[in-house]
Amino acid sequence: MYAFLNQVNSQKSFIKSEKYIVLDANTVLYTATSRWETKMKNDSTIVMDPLGMQFLLKKVDNQWRVLSWTE
Repeated sequence: MYAFLNQVNSQKSFIKSEKYIVLDANTVLYTATSRWETKMKNDSTIVMDPLGMQFLLKKVDNQWRVLSWTE
């Protein structure tokens, strides 16, 4: 992973749609559809469209934490 990230020059993301589902007072499921453009140091561009994301968030000790993250 480090070898790939070392070759990245810049990244841009665009959120196309997002949704928050409150499961209980301390748990939220966040989903989004997005587009990512990654410019590499060799001048190539990687486009991921659509890219789905899902985060399960939990409030622990009054701070929000990511329990799981899926792309």
